[in-house]
Amino acid sequence: MKKNLQSILKEAGDNSCLAIDYIEAVLDFLQVPEHLRDGFAVAALIGAYKAGVFIEDEFYVRNPVGLMKMVAEQLGAEIECNVEKKENISSYKDLPEKGYAAVRHDYNENNHWILAKDQFRIYDSVDDSVCVKNGKPTTARIITIKRVH
Repeated sequence: MKKNLQSILKEAGDNSCLAIDYIEAVLDFLQVPEHLRDGFAVAALIGAYKAGVFIEDEFYVRNPVGLMKMVAEQLGAEIECNVEKKENISSYKDLPEKGYAAVRHDYNENNHWILAKDQFRIYDSVDDSVCVKNGKPTTARIITIKRVH
């Protein structure tokens, strides 16, 4: 079913945290200036959603590697990347010492994904996430990115 922009943005606001983390990992890796990242992330997110290739109807990520490669290509870069699930984490020390990870925080029946780098939070798409503030990290997606020369 075709959705109009405002409906798409509402759905994205509710469900796109993991997709945004994958996009932000690429933007950070390629050193896109901070003041340009939000605009580019929105355009990449909506573009991927409308194409229906890497993101499903509810903004759940279908193909994280494809999504990240698409973002890099839009910036004129070529990357190799991989995503590996890491279950049952309890702290950021359970993440690799170097590199990116999307980390899911659970609280009650809700969850929210944030982006970490080198075991520290570097990006949260929500200003004041209850899941991050009151919950705990439970699972992660370990993201590796390399530039292709």
